[in-house]
Amino acid sequence: MTRLTDAVRSALRYLTITDPGFLRLRNAATTVAALGLVMLTLTGFGHPVSHAVPAVLLGSYVAIQSASGVSDHTQRERVVTTVFLSVPALAAVTLGAVLLRYGRVAGIAFVGVLFLAVWLRRWGPRGHASGMIMYIAYFYALVLHAGISELPSLYLGICTGVAVTIVVRVFLLPERPRREIRSLVRALRAQTRAGLDVVYRAETPDPTALQRILDRIGDTAMMIEDWLDRNDADECVGISNSELAKLVFEAQVSTEEALEVLDQAPTEVRHLAATERATAEFEAALRPGSSRFEATTIERSASTAAKTFDSSTEEGLAALLVDRAARAHAALSCVGREQPSPGRATREHAVAGTSRATGNDGGVSASTRTAIQVAVAASIATVLGELVSPERWYWAVLTAFLVYNGASTRGEVLLRAGDRVIGTIGGVVIGMLLVAAVGNHPAALIALVLTTVFFAFYLVSVNYVAMTFFMTVMLAGLYGLLGEFSLDVLVVRIEETTVGAIVGIAAAYLVLAIDSRDVLTRAIDSYLTRLSDLIGDCMSATAAPDLIAKARALDSDLAAVTAAATPLVRDPMARGRTTVVWLDCRLREIDRAAHALVKSAVMTTQPASEVATDTRTREVLATTVCRVHDNIDLLRRRNAGARVTVPETPPESLADVLQSPPGDGAAALSVLPPLLCIDRTVVDLLA
Repeated sequence: MTRLTDAVRSALRYLTITDPGFLRLRNAATTVAALGLVMLTLTGFGHPVSHAVPAVLLGSYVAIQSASGVSDHTQRERVVTTVFLSVPALAAVTLGAVLLRYGRVAGIAFVGVLFLAVWLRRWGPRGHASGMIMYIAYFYALVLHAGISELPSLYLGICTGVAVTIVVRVFLLPERPRREIRSLVRALRAQTRAGLDVVYRAETPDPTALQRILDRIGDTAMMIEDWLDRNDADECVGISNSELAKLVFEAQVSTEEALEVLDQAPTEVRHLAATERATAEFEAALRPGSSRFEATTIERSASTAAKTFDSSTEEGLAALLVDRAARAHAALSCVGREQPSPGRATREHAVAGTSRATGNDGGVSASTRTAIQVAVAASIATVLGELVSPERWYWAVLTAFLVYNGASTRGEVLLRAGDRVIGTIGGVVIGMLLVAAVGNHPAALIALVLTTVFFAFYLVSVNYVAMTFFMTVMLAGLYGLLGEFSLDVLVVRIEETTVGAIVGIAAAYLVLAIDSRDVLTRAIDSYLTRLSDLIGDCMSATAAPDLIAKARALDSDLAAVTAAATPLVRDPMARGRTTVVWLDCRLREIDRAAHALVKSAVMTTQPASEVATDTRTREVLATTVCRVHDNIDLLRRRNAGARVTVPETPPESLADVLQSPPGDGAAALSVLPPLLCIDRTVVDLLA
């Protein structure tokens, strides 16, 4: 029994760390619940499905898309979008049924529908969801060879799929902001405990594991920031949004500093009395289920101990940074225990910048360019798909369309196409074996369909290959449920998928192509520009209230750099893969130093340049800030392709200033180490 309990606890801890707030779990559960209820409703609660194949098939996919593809910012907006999806779906299925009477005209119109589906993405989440549901409705009108007489049953399937999704989203599995934020905070603390185990308990250092944990901590902090954009923390956990944002930011930055100093410290330093005492308090602050009294006691004890540490020694600095992390997490552990204020917990307003995507490239908007690429790819896939199978040609068109979902550059489309082919092949093999093993047992086939849909949407944001694999297995189960399962059909799916993937790649490379390296160059430039601005803001008094928000904007720019670098990192044929990985790691180091800089600036009531009363300190601070700005500017020019001269080592030593005793210039001294860390890393990138 003890082993079982330990296994359950380990599994829950793993899920907490890898799925912060259990958001992926909730999304997958919502999708499966909607799908299951639609299948039950449209089959008359358990009757054979053969009499309602068109309605069941279309209604099931409408439910899946409505539950998983609606990503508006607030609960109210998601409900409105879900209701609205019935309009494009009904229009598309009607168009498909009418045009099927005219043969090839329906195929030509399919290309136009796909163009429109992609072009609508310019209007943000609602446009994206409308385009996807439009393509699904038209696609299944072709698949089912729907005639005018079958439209009423198809209308019933669409309306049932939308209605059931609303019931699930609003009544069965509604959004619970208070539970979500508490889960996110628990995830942040669990990830911190895992990081402490890596750097303090592990016998051998593991920099890769530490980097992975720090990345997860940063991702969770950004998820909390997203939650704050959508909700009122005072009504959920009893503190203001700005206070919660500050607590989370301090916990994140203190954790980064503490874990890095423990990771870099020699073993004997980690096990000295002061370091062990601070680490013990850190572990106590991270203990699940600790009371408010325990958290307050830890804060008080840590504050008292901090006064005894000598930060000029390696031992004292390590103990001081770990002590600060303990205090930050002790304060964060109290979130959710306050009595929330009465009222609505969700902000029902749109967030600026989310209503419409307007990015342009070379005078053509991103949505229009991708729509043109999709139209060309779909046209060619229609012709080639018919050569492979006149009855299943639409699968090639489907793949040519889907490889552009969430992809825009040549590298992204290449990876998405390859992932889809691999997932399809694996799904066909496993799906064939599973359906053959299950046999003609409807209950078991329904369970197979629901299980694979759950895993597909639980993993969709983690691994596209896994999502494609499980959706292909689901398709095999669905065909078995409908009595149309055959090996030949699944083999044709592989062939058509391969054709569509090749055509999609060709269109990405030959039609209005965008090089992944150009996208990465622009993302790096945006990041460096914001970094330079943030450093200037940290030295200014007027920007102090917005520093945490600006630090989060810098994190978002870093996420854009990582996303742009992914195709180059994963492509085995890409030039300079190792350099791109190294660059991404160095920018993450800069980002964590920027966090420390912002934390130092936020904790002071005046700019560091004004607090520093010592002339020597003021001169060093001003020189360092100018040097950092100049080096960042050099790196931007290098990134743009210009030749630059690598800067020399700073001409004057800073050791005497950094080691001076705390006094009136303590605030200035606190910003110097992160500034110097940024400078050193930027110079390394220039070398």
